[in-house]
Amino acid sequence: MPPQSEGFHKVAVLKNHSERVWGLAWNHSGTLLATCSADKSVLIWQTASIEQAQEGLVECGLVATLDDVHNRTIRNVAWSPDGHRLAAASFDDKASIYERLETGWQCTAHLEGHENEVKGVAWSPSGEMVATCSRDKSVWIFETPEERVADKSPRGEEDEYGCAAVLQGHAQDVKAVLWHPEEEFLFSCSYDDTVKIWGRLSDDWGLMQTLKGHQSTVWGLAFDKRGRHLASVSDDLTVRIWERTPAKKTPQVPAKKPENETAAAPKKEGDEEKETAAKEKETSKAEGKVDTPDTEQKHLSSLWYVSPLFRQPAAAGAAAAGTSSSSSFSASSSAPAAASAAAAEDPQKKGESDVSAASGEGKDGKKEEEESATVYDKFEFRPLTTITGYHKRAVYSVDWMSEGSHDRIATACGDNNLRIFKPSKEGSFASWEQEAVVENAHSSDINCVKWRPVPEGHKGPLLLATAGDDNVVVIWRYIPAS
Repeated sequence: MPPQSEGFHKVAVLKNHSERVWGLAWNHSGTLLATCSADKSVLIWQTASIEQAQEGLVECGLVATLDDVHNRTIRNVAWSPDGHRLAAASFDDKASIYERLETGWQCTAHLEGHENEVKGVAWSPSGEMVATCSRDKSVWIFETPEERVADKSPRGEEDEYGCAAVLQGHAQDVKAVLWHPEEEFLFSCSYDDTVKIWGRLSDDWGLMQTLKGHQSTVWGLAFDKRGRHLASVSDDLTVRIWERTPAKKTPQVPAKKPENETAAAPKKEGDEEKETAAKEKETSKAEGKVDTPDTEQKHLSSLWYVSPLFRQPAAAGAAAAGTSSSSSFSASSSAPAAASAAAAEDPQKKGESDVSAASGEGKDGKKEEEESATVYDKFEFRPLTTITGYHKRAVYSVDWMSEGSHDRIATACGDNNLRIFKPSKEGSFASWEQEAVVENAHSSDINCVKWRPVPEGHKGPLLLATAGDDNVVVIWRYIPAS
């Protein structure tokens, strides 16, 4: 194992938040850093140029404090691809869009519809859509007003983001959403231990694939530069790497309403602390082994609800959640509903609802039912490898840096450590090794890690930022070993 902190230098500590810092995001040029916190605020920082950072000069100045819109924890922030707008997701069941004007930052849109805390927000690569996810088990897709797509200049006027789709498929709290970096496919991860891939065929959004393999809550996702590989991190102490491959034709089970569907639980006092409670679930320490396609395969779940719709009252939206769809997407039968429901309700579940990875059989030994149907066969993601044996507690965040000869994965963990992984062999992502670690990078859980964007062909030191339960944001200068 490499020496502690090898290649790392702490270059800035931002202490302006008064409570735990949940998330952070760099704009596309890396000149602005947004951070969000349980103190109900978003802070925007001006950072050093790439040239200054290479010389080790990383000064950060606070340029804006946004604290007059949300009345509960702000869980996540995301910049639009052009860097003109900033989205924030809050535990007050809403998301907001901010725009930079000559007079300062102004909230120009409110995204409403979720029945419980909004946990994640993400912009599509074109900037034409914004996705949100929530404890109500749903993912919403909002469309950016056409005039705002064409005219990106600041206006300071209220914008109306129409709801394009509500995606119901997760059995539990949805933790994060992430768009494919080059195509408009949406990925979501959940307390139900799965990653789901959503796409649009014609005018309908549908569930394309469910990735199973994690044994506990999936907290975060990250892509390599071209979207050929996906990293997912979990409460099960692992990082899983998935590889995009041409899809094989897979029989589809007709869409139907699940027997075990239930409405979102009523809000209770202190629901915003559910994140903290979930973090404290006991997990067994993983062994240092690597799973490959020889020992596991991806699984698909039944498509049972997807609908394009206009915004409607929350009650109406909840009532529509059981609507089935005739959209044709790749799917196969899922595990028995009873087993799935039982596992979803058990915080100590260890994947009992999954089907056999090796044989494609369910727990009862029966082969998955096959019915002839049209399939969506553009691509599929299959398991490539698992990074395990390094993290001592839940892994909450992951980010992937792909630039030049550098492919590095950074992870933020509940053991307070920041880790960097690199491919064991150049040109292959089938095996990874730890390149560096900063022990006790924060004095408490690290909730988020993000690499600073760099220009094409960049050579030299890299910057990354981390956010923690200790109320601070730390910016690190990292020099890869090779």
